[in-house]
Amino acid sequence: YHFLVVFIGCFPMSAFALKSLFQSEPNANSSQIRFRKIMLYLFWVVMIVFTIVKTKIVHYSSMAYFPLSFLSAYTLYYILEKKQRPKKYVFILLCVLGGVFSLILVGLPIFAYYKTLFYPYIKDPFAVMSLSTDVHWGGWEFLIGLIYLIMTGIGIWKIYKLHLAGGIISLFFAAAFCLWGYLAIIVPKVEAYSQKPAIDFYQGLKGKDVYVSPLWFTSYAHYFYFQIPLYTNKEVYTEKGQINSDWLLNGKIDKPAYFVVKANRIEDLQKEHPNVHLVEVKGGFALFRREIDSDSGSAQ
Repeated sequence: YHFLVVFIGCFPMSAFALKSLFQSEPNANSSQIRFRKIMLYLFWVVMIVFTIVKTKIVHYSSMAYFPLSFLSAYTLYYILEKKQRPKKYVFILLCVLGGVFSLILVGLPIFAYYKTLFYPYIKDPFAVMSLSTDVHWGGWEFLIGLIYLIMTGIGIWKIYKLHLAGGIISLFFAAAFCLWGYLAIIVPKVEAYSQKPAIDFYQGLKGKDVYVSPLWFTSYAHYFYFQIPLYTNKEVYTEKGQINSDWLLNGKIDKPAYFVVKANRIEDLQKEHPNVHLVEVKGGFALFRREIDSDSGSAQ
């Protein structure tokens, strides 16, 4: 998992770093050799340890980015010094991964702009409900991916023609510029589909004397966006210190309780817990409320 994340996510740096991972440059001086070894130790320790760890979170392997950046610079330095083309496999990786990234960067905005055309082919009801969130697309956002494709292609061609410095700058500038543009323009729109309705619910309840909990899906967003206070009623917490949603649904609560569920589970919640009432549906999420004086079978 982490090997794929680092290799694909750190493109094009990872393509150049491969050589230095397994082979030292014959002309390297002693300090370069020692520092390369330190970077190798750091890289492999991070990658192996967090591959063994069962919890898979992208940020766990982020420390590997530093040694990988050195190993990439180590290779690029000697490419420029010797004025030699990189190995054939480097060109293959640059073309394949650059092409795949370009397709994703171009295709995602186009898919979102014409999303209604794809609804009949999407079998997941929650995905369709999430996509129904009202997000404005201008129709030009695919140009970021097109610019990335052009700049990457120019960079690869320049390196092949031994215009090494210009090609390397074009490759890395393409990644920096286009990913920055994606983070600023596209990612907030995608986030609006994936979790913005739920976050809006949490923020709308912030400061109110109520209980809040997601139901039937794992999330920590309510801790941050609702800013959960330290409740005096200890029954609201599980043994691990998390919010006890079972007690909120069935126990004798002392203040109103709100639940955020995925919109495709609305009927399930209404059937299993008729003591909660639908407040609002927004995109792929729904907000329910349980009043203080409501009862359930467990509470009785």
